[in-house]
Amino acid sequence: MISKIPVVATPLSLSDLLSVFGKKRSMVEFAEKLSGRVNRREIIFMSSGLAAFFVILSALKGLSDRKEVVLPAYTAPSLVVAVRKAGLKPVLTDISPATFNMDMELLRGVDPQKTLCVVAVHMFGIPLEISGKLREDLKDVFIVEDCAQAFGSALNGRHVGDMANISFFSFNRGKNLTTYSGGCVAMDRGPFAEAVKDAFLETAGAAREERMVALKLAALSAAVRPAFYGPAYALLSRFKETAPPSDLEVNNYSGRQASMGLSLLERIDNLSSARYRNGMALMGELTGVDGIVLPQIPENMTPAFNRFPVVFKELEKRDAVQRKLNEQGIETSKFYEKPLHRVFDLGYGEEAFPNASYLARHLLTLPAHPMLKESDIGRMAAAVRSA
Repeated sequence: MISKIPVVATPLSLSDLLSVFGKKRSMVEFAEKLSGRVNRREIIFMSSGLAAFFVILSALKGLSDRKEVVLPAYTAPSLVVAVRKAGLKPVLTDISPATFNMDMELLRGVDPQKTLCVVAVHMFGIPLEISGKLREDLKDVFIVEDCAQAFGSALNGRHVGDMANISFFSFNRGKNLTTYSGGCVAMDRGPFAEAVKDAFLETAGAAREERMVALKLAALSAAVRPAFYGPAYALLSRFKETAPPSDLEVNNYSGRQASMGLSLLERIDNLSSARYRNGMALMGELTGVDGIVLPQIPENMTPAFNRFPVVFKELEKRDAVQRKLNEQGIETSKFYEKPLHRVFDLGYGEEAFPNASYLARHLLTLPAHPMLKESDIGRMAAAVRSA
């Protein structure tokens, strides 16, 4: 196969790369621009989104003796690694089969006397609606917004990152805004912000070597292009994460990464609009097709899809679609193939969280990134309809 479209990608232009190899722009400038976008006064950059989550948990732990961190049962397993490293207890709740996100109604059963925080994950780039009633019921519980897959998504005209007590982003490979690696905490000023800064300073190591970061970004720019991705697929697939990390490190962010972040931020509206347009085009093409379930996207929601999720009622049909699209040069992914309670021993039975278990077993994710052509969307839709 000569050409292959990756399931996730952010196009890095020549001007993006020139910004990295040229004069470094200020990390302070990136923080200011990002702050204005997500309506947060304080931004702290670090080596990954997972590191940012761990730093938040470390700060929260210092302010309370509560130990439970509530997560959706279907999300990135690496979040559990951060919770445990912080000396806290992961507690799970099921997802909604309608939204593919955490079922917010189930949070009414959370014990506020034991719960340190609830992690609101915007899966696939689809914003999770954090209701006012929930805030009233859990008024003494922090809500941490996980925006790792959702940069550029919006709800009721507000960008994600501005919907909870504190939020974090990932800039890793394959994310909507990528600087190869990295992430940040976004928050308002106040005593808790100072606690987060202190937690970061206590744990942070040095930034990665700057020139190596620049070379990796140049390699990533080539790698996501279909003409390169196909011939190099066997090699590139070795770098994909297939299991949660055993540990995590908190390191500093680099100036060259900030230069890339600033360059992408200048055109993020166009990139996000393309993700939304492609995802909704797939939604339109696939609505009403027998044997599949699609997420509900209300009119007040504008997802910048990191990938487009489709649930297949029959596994044979899901696998047939994946094979057919692979033959046509379109990569798909089953994504996280197990819910969290089947990845880690968290004290739950195998049959707990049926919605998360069903999603994990029946899911196939399709590309929705800005590098897609209209014909690619048509081919994906045709493959699903014909299977």
